[in-house]
Amino acid sequence: MAIGVLALSVFVASAAFRGFVLEGQPIADDEATYLFIARTLLEGRLINPLPEDPELFRNQFVVLNDRGWYGKYPIGLPLVLALGELFHLRALIIPLVAALCVPLTFALGRRWFGAGRAQLGAALLMLSPHFIGTAGTLLSQPTSCLMLLIGLWLALRAEESGSVLAALLAALAFGFGVLVRPLPGGLFAMVAVIWAVLAAARAERVQRGPAVVRAALLALGAALGAGAVLLVNYVQTGDALTSGYHQAHGSVSVFNNKHADLASSLFGAMLRENVWLLGVPGCLIPVLYTRPQRAAAL
Repeated sequence: MAIGVLALSVFVASAAFRGFVLEGQPIADDEATYLFIARTLLEGRLINPLPEDPELFRNQFVVLNDRGWYGKYPIGLPLVLALGELFHLRALIIPLVAALCVPLTFALGRRWFGAGRAQLGAALLMLSPHFIGTAGTLLSQPTSCLMLLIGLWLALRAEESGSVLAALLAALAFGFGVLVRPLPGGLFAMVAVIWAVLAAARAERVQRGPAVVRAALLALGAALGAGAVLLVNYVQTGDALTSGYHQAHGSVSVFNNKHADLASSLFGAMLRENVWLLGVPGCLIPVLYTRPQRAAAL
C-alpha cells in the first residue's frame, strides 16, 4: 500500500513539476529532438525527406545531408514518446515511467537490504529533486532507468526461479535499454551477462545447463539492442559504426572518444550528483559505508 502511494506521489509530483514549474516547455533542445524523432517514427520512417530550404533547419541537434533529415539521438525514448503522441498523453508518459521505477526500486531493495531499507530507498525517489525534475521533462534518463530496473529485477527472478521466460524478458529489457541510451544500457547489460556467466559457473552440474541458457539469453538481448542501434545507424548514415550523433558533431565513429574528456565528464557527473540527487552536498558519501551482498555489489 505504501509503495503504491509513493508511486502515485511520484507520478503526480512529476506531472505537476512539468505543468506548473516548467509550464510544459522544454528545458533543452534534446527534448524537441526526441519529439521530432518520435513523430518521424509515427510516420513509419527513420529519415524524413529534406525540407525546402534545408539550411533554415540546420542546427546541432538534427542531421541534414544527402540521405535526408533526422534527429541525432537513438530511437529508444522516441518509441516511448510515440505512444504518448499516439494517445495524446505526451505530458503524462514520462511521469508514468518514473512512477513505475518506485515498485521496482522497492522490490530490488527488499531482496538485498530488507523491507525497511527498501521503503526508504523508494521514498528517496519521491524526495529527490533530480529524479522528480528529470521525470517532468522529455529526457531519456527516466526511461533508461526503468528499463535497467526491469532487466535487473527479471534477471534476479530468472536466477531464483530458474525461469527461462524471465531471462528472456530480462534480455529484452536490457536490449531496449541499450536502444534508449547505448552507453549506460550497454554497461548494465554487460555486467548482467558477466553476473549470469559467473552464476552458471557456480551452479551444480544438473543446474548448469539451464543457467548457461539464461546467460546466453541475456547476451542475446544485449546483442539485439546493440544490433538495433547499428541498424538505425546504417539506415541513417550509411555506416553502422557512425551514429547521427557523431555525424552532427563531426566525429568519425563510436570509437572516436578522447579519454580525458570521458574522465572529466565522469568526474563532473559524480560532483553534480552529490548535490542534485537530494538537493544537499555530499549525499552520495553514505554509499561508502554500505556493505551489500556480493550479487548486489556486482
